[in-house]
Amino acid sequence: MTGLAQTGASFGGKAAVFLLSTAVSVFIAEWSVRLALPDYDPAGQVVWQTHPRAGTVLGQPGTTARQIKNSGDYNVSVRFNRHGFRDRQDVSTGHDKDMYVVGDSFAFGWGVEESERFSNVLARLSNERVFNLAASLNIDGYEKLFPYAESLGAKFGHVVLSLNMIDDVRRYAVEEVETLTSPVVPPTRNGLDISLMTVKNFLLRESAFYLLMTQSLNHLQPLRRFLISVGIIKTINEISSGLPDRDAISVTADRLAALDRRYDLTVLLIPSR
Repeated sequence: MTGLAQTGASFGGKAAVFLLSTAVSVFIAEWSVRLALPDYDPAGQVVWQTHPRAGTVLGQPGTTARQIKNSGDYNVSVRFNRHGFRDRQDVSTGHDKDMYVVGDSFAFGWGVEESERFSNVLARLSNERVFNLAASLNIDGYEKLFPYAESLGAKFGHVVLSLNMIDDVRRYAVEEVETLTSPVVPPTRNGLDISLMTVKNFLLRESAFYLLMTQSLNHLQPLRRFLISVGIIKTINEISSGLPDRDAISVTADRLAALDRRYDLTVLLIPSR
Protein backbone atom coordinates (compact mmCIF):
# COMPACT_ATOMS: atom_id res chain seq x y z
CA MET A 1 0.00 0.00 0.00
CA THR A 2 1.39 3.37 -0.99
CA GLY A 3 1.85 6.22 1.47
CA LEU A 4 -0.96 8.18 -0.21
CA ALA A 5 -3.36 5.26 0.16
CA GLN A 6 -2.37 4.79 3.79
CA THR A 7 -2.96 8.49 4.44
CA GLY A 8 -6.41 8.29 2.81
CA ALA A 9 -7.36 5.21 4.80
CA SER A 10 -6.15 6.85 8.01
CA PHE A 11 -8.16 10.00 7.28
CA GLY A 12 -11.26 7.97 6.45
CA GLY A 13 -10.95 6.02 9.68
CA LYS A 14 -10.56 9.18 11.74
CA ALA A 15 -13.55 10.76 10.01
CA ALA A 16 -15.67 7.69 10.73
CA VAL A 17 -14.65 7.72 14.39
CA PHE A 18 -15.41 11.45 14.59
CA LEU A 19 -18.86 11.05 13.04
CA LEU A 20 -19.68 8.08 15.25
CA SER A 21 -18.52 9.93 18.37
CA THR A 22 -20.57 12.99 17.40
CA ALA A 23 -23.69 10.89 16.80
CA VAL A 24 -23.31 9.11 20.15
CA SER A 25 -22.72 12.43 21.95
CA VAL A 26 -25.81 14.03 20.39
CA PHE A 27 -27.88 10.94 21.23
CA ILE A 28 -26.75 11.03 24.87
CA ALA A 29 -27.32 14.80 25.08
CA GLU A 30 -30.80 14.47 23.58
CA TRP A 31 -32.00 11.81 25.99
CA SER A 32 -30.28 13.45 28.95
CA VAL A 33 -32.28 16.63 28.33
CA ARG A 34 -35.53 14.68 27.86
CA LEU A 35 -35.03 12.82 31.13
CA ALA A 36 -33.64 15.67 33.24
CA LEU A 37 -35.75 18.52 31.79
CA PRO A 38 -39.06 17.03 30.59
CA ASP A 39 -40.45 20.50 29.77
CA TYR A 40 -38.21 20.46 26.69
CA ASP A 41 -39.33 17.02 25.50
CA PRO A 42 -41.13 17.49 22.14
CA ALA A 43 -43.46 14.64 23.11
CA GLY A 44 -44.86 16.87 25.84
CA GLN A 45 -45.58 19.86 23.61
CA VAL A 46 -49.06 20.94 22.50
CA VAL A 47 -50.61 18.62 19.91
CA TRP A 48 -53.21 19.92 17.44
CA GLN A 49 -55.46 17.48 15.66
CA THR A 50 -58.63 17.45 13.61
CA HIS A 51 -61.45 16.62 16.00
CA PRO A 52 -63.74 14.07 14.30
CA ARG A 53 -66.92 15.48 15.81
CA ALA A 54 -66.07 19.17 15.45
CA GLY A 55 -64.66 18.75 11.95
CA THR A 56 -61.95 21.28 12.74
CA VAL A 57 -58.60 21.55 14.51
CA LEU A 58 -58.62 21.45 18.32
CA GLY A 59 -56.27 20.44 21.10
CA GLN A 60 -55.84 16.81 22.05
CA PRO A 61 -58.75 16.16 24.46
CA GLY A 62 -57.99 15.39 28.08
CA THR A 63 -54.28 16.21 27.93
CA THR A 64 -51.89 18.59 29.65
CA ALA A 65 -48.94 19.81 27.61
CA ARG A 66 -46.55 22.73 27.42
CA GLN A 67 -45.92 25.65 25.12
CA ILE A 68 -42.29 26.63 25.21
CA LYS A 69 -40.43 29.13 23.03
CA ASN A 70 -36.73 28.68 22.43
CA SER A 71 -36.25 32.46 22.63
CA GLY A 72 -37.20 32.17 26.29
CA ASP A 73 -40.31 34.34 25.84
CA TYR A 74 -42.63 31.79 27.41
CA ASN A 75 -42.89 28.35 28.97
CA VAL A 76 -46.47 27.69 30.05
CA SER A 77 -48.75 24.80 30.87
CA VAL A 78 -51.70 24.13 28.55
CA ARG A 79 -54.56 21.90 29.71
CA PHE A 80 -57.22 20.73 27.25
CA ASN A 81 -60.56 19.55 28.59
CA ARG A 82 -62.44 16.51 27.31
CA HIS A 83 -63.86 18.51 24.40
CA GLY A 84 -60.47 19.76 23.14
CA PHE A 85 -60.81 23.32 24.50
CA ARG A 86 -58.35 25.09 26.77
CA ASP A 87 -60.98 25.78 29.41
CA ARG A 88 -61.53 24.40 32.90
CA GLN A 89 -65.25 24.92 32.39
CA ASP A 90 -67.37 22.47 30.43
CA VAL A 91 -69.10 24.16 27.51
CA SER A 92 -71.87 21.55 27.64
CA THR A 93 -73.21 23.41 30.69
CA GLY A 94 -73.30 26.78 28.91
CA HIS A 95 -76.50 28.86 28.90
CA ASP A 96 -77.68 31.80 26.82
CA LYS A 97 -76.84 34.16 29.69
CA ASP A 98 -73.16 33.19 29.52
CA MET A 99 -70.46 34.68 27.30
CA TYR A 100 -68.43 32.74 24.76
CA VAL A 101 -65.04 33.73 23.33
CA VAL A 102 -64.02 32.47 19.88
CA GLY A 103 -60.76 33.26 18.14
CA ASP A 104 -57.28 32.10 17.26
CA SER A 105 -53.97 32.23 19.13
CA PHE A 106 -54.65 35.60 20.80
CA ALA A 107 -57.90 34.41 22.38
CA PHE A 108 -56.41 30.98 23.04
CA GLY A 109 -53.67 32.59 25.11
CA TRP A 110 -50.64 31.59 23.05
CA GLY A 111 -47.65 31.70 25.38
CA VAL A 112 -49.54 32.93 28.46
CA GLU A 113 -51.00 31.12 31.44
CA GLU A 114 -54.69 30.30 31.21
CA SER A 115 -55.62 32.67 34.03
CA GLU A 116 -53.98 35.60 32.19
CA ARG A 117 -56.06 35.38 28.99
CA PHE A 118 -58.47 38.21 28.28
CA SER A 119 -61.43 35.81 28.55
CA ASN A 120 -60.43 34.89 32.11
CA VAL A 121 -59.87 38.54 32.99
CA LEU A 122 -63.28 39.37 31.48
CA ALA A 123 -64.91 36.69 33.64
CA ARG A 124 -63.37 38.14 36.79
CA LEU A 125 -64.35 41.72 35.91
CA SER A 126 -67.92 40.90 34.86
CA ASN A 127 -68.53 38.19 37.45
CA GLU A 128 -70.08 36.09 34.69
CA ARG A 129 -69.21 32.75 33.16
CA VAL A 130 -67.06 33.12 30.06
CA PHE A 131 -66.35 30.02 27.99
CA ASN A 132 -63.20 30.01 25.85
CA LEU A 133 -63.60 28.12 22.56
CA ALA A 134 -60.47 29.49 20.91
CA ALA A 135 -58.09 27.38 18.85
CA SER A 136 -55.47 27.94 16.16
CA LEU A 137 -57.97 28.66 13.39
CA ASN A 138 -59.53 31.26 11.09
CA ILE A 139 -63.18 32.14 10.39
CA ASP A 140 -63.74 28.86 8.54
CA GLY A 141 -62.79 27.07 11.73
CA TYR A 142 -64.65 29.45 14.04
CA GLU A 143 -67.91 28.72 12.20
CA LYS A 144 -67.54 25.00 12.93
CA LEU A 145 -67.08 25.60 16.65
CA PHE A 146 -70.65 26.86 17.07
CA PRO A 147 -72.49 23.70 15.94
CA TYR A 148 -69.93 21.55 17.74
CA ALA A 149 -70.52 23.35 21.04
CA GLU A 150 -74.28 23.29 20.48
CA SER A 151 -74.14 19.54 19.89
CA LEU A 152 -72.51 19.24 23.32
CA GLY A 153 -75.41 21.12 24.91
CA ALA A 154 -74.27 24.75 24.85
CA LYS A 155 -76.86 27.48 24.34
CA PHE A 156 -75.15 30.52 22.88
CA GLY A 157 -75.64 33.95 24.35
CA HIS A 158 -73.19 36.80 23.89
CA VAL A 159 -70.29 35.82 21.62
CA VAL A 160 -66.98 37.71 21.51
CA LEU A 161 -65.09 36.90 18.31
CA SER A 162 -61.43 37.86 18.41
CA LEU A 163 -60.53 38.82 14.83
CA ASN A 164 -56.80 38.70 14.16
CA MET A 165 -56.02 41.26 11.45
CA ILE A 166 -52.84 39.39 10.51
CA ASP A 167 -54.42 36.25 9.11
CA ASP A 168 -58.18 36.23 9.78
CA VAL A 169 -58.93 38.85 7.12
CA ARG A 170 -58.63 37.06 3.80
CA ARG A 171 -60.46 36.09 0.62
CA TYR A 172 -62.27 33.07 1.96
CA ALA A 173 -63.18 30.41 -0.58
CA VAL A 174 -66.37 28.38 -0.45
CA GLU A 175 -64.38 25.49 0.95
CA GLU A 176 -60.96 26.27 2.37
CA VAL A 177 -58.54 23.87 4.00
CA GLU A 178 -57.69 25.13 7.48
CA THR A 179 -54.10 25.73 8.47
CA LEU A 180 -52.61 26.04 11.92
CA THR A 181 -51.03 29.31 12.98
CA SER A 182 -48.45 27.44 15.00
CA PRO A 183 -45.05 26.97 13.29
CA VAL A 184 -45.51 25.12 9.99
CA VAL A 185 -42.79 23.62 7.85
CA PRO A 186 -42.82 25.36 4.45
CA PRO A 187 -43.22 22.98 1.49
CA THR A 188 -40.12 22.06 -0.47
CA ARG A 189 -40.15 22.14 -4.25
CA ASN A 190 -37.80 19.18 -4.57
CA GLY A 191 -35.67 16.88 -2.47
CA LEU A 192 -32.71 19.28 -2.46
CA ASP A 193 -34.65 22.47 -1.75
CA ILE A 194 -34.31 22.46 2.05
CA SER A 195 -34.24 25.90 3.65
CA LEU A 196 -32.73 26.90 6.97
CA MET A 197 -36.25 27.48 8.31
CA THR A 198 -37.23 23.94 7.32
CA VAL A 199 -34.33 22.51 9.31
CA LYS A 200 -35.03 24.78 12.29
CA ASN A 201 -38.72 23.83 12.38
CA PHE A 202 -37.85 20.14 12.16
CA LEU A 203 -35.42 20.42 15.07
CA LEU A 204 -37.91 22.42 17.14
CA ARG A 205 -40.49 19.66 16.64
CA GLU A 206 -38.16 16.74 17.25
CA SER A 207 -35.21 17.71 19.47
CA ALA A 208 -35.21 18.61 23.16
CA PHE A 209 -31.45 19.26 23.02
CA TYR A 210 -31.84 21.77 20.18
CA LEU A 211 -34.64 23.57 22.03
CA LEU A 212 -32.57 23.88 25.21
CA MET A 213 -29.41 24.86 23.34
CA THR A 214 -31.07 27.61 21.28
CA GLN A 215 -32.89 28.96 24.32
CA SER A 216 -29.57 29.19 26.17
CA LEU A 217 -27.91 30.93 23.22
CA ASN A 218 -30.74 33.47 23.05
CA HIS A 219 -29.81 34.64 26.54
CA LEU A 220 -26.32 35.61 25.31
CA GLN A 221 -27.17 39.05 23.96
CA PRO A 222 -23.98 39.71 21.93
CA LEU A 223 -24.39 36.36 20.18
CA ARG A 224 -28.13 36.93 19.71
CA ARG A 225 -27.50 40.31 18.07
CA PHE A 226 -24.94 38.72 15.74
CA LEU A 227 -27.33 35.91 14.73
CA ILE A 228 -30.05 38.50 14.06
CA SER A 229 -27.66 40.55 11.93
CA VAL A 230 -26.79 37.58 9.71
CA GLY A 231 -30.42 36.51 9.40
CA ILE A 232 -30.32 33.25 11.36
CA ILE A 233 -32.74 34.63 13.98
CA LYS A 234 -35.86 36.42 12.77
CA THR A 235 -37.46 38.79 15.26
CA ILE A 236 -41.22 39.34 15.40
CA ASN A 237 -40.89 42.83 13.94
CA GLU A 238 -39.16 41.43 10.86
CA ILE A 239 -42.05 39.13 10.00
CA SER A 240 -44.13 40.96 7.45
CA SER A 241 -47.85 40.25 7.59
CA GLY A 242 -48.92 42.68 4.88
CA LEU A 243 -52.17 44.60 4.58
CA PRO A 244 -55.43 42.93 3.50
CA ASP A 245 -56.90 44.18 0.24
CA ARG A 246 -60.43 45.53 -0.15
CA ASP A 247 -61.80 42.24 -1.46
CA ALA A 248 -60.45 40.37 1.57
CA ILE A 249 -61.98 42.94 3.90
CA SER A 250 -65.33 42.76 2.09
CA VAL A 251 -65.46 38.95 2.13
CA THR A 252 -64.47 38.81 5.80
CA ALA A 253 -67.07 41.44 6.71
CA ASP A 254 -69.76 39.41 4.95
CA ARG A 255 -68.80 36.30 6.91
CA LEU A 256 -68.93 38.23 10.18
CA ALA A 257 -72.30 39.75 9.26
CA ALA A 258 -73.69 36.26 8.67
CA LEU A 259 -72.52 35.19 12.12
CA ASP A 260 -73.99 38.34 13.65
CA ARG A 261 -77.40 37.44 12.25
CA ARG A 262 -77.27 34.11 14.07
CA TYR A 263 -75.61 35.14 17.34
CA ASP A 264 -75.26 38.17 19.61
CA LEU A 265 -71.84 38.95 18.22
CA THR A 266 -69.16 41.40 19.35
CA VAL A 267 -66.01 41.56 17.20
CA LEU A 268 -62.75 42.30 19.01
CA LEU A 269 -60.13 43.53 16.53
CA ILE A 270 -56.56 42.38 17.13
CA PRO A 271 -54.35 44.75 15.08
CA SER A 272 -51.57 43.49 12.84
CA ARG A 273 -47.97 44.33 13.62
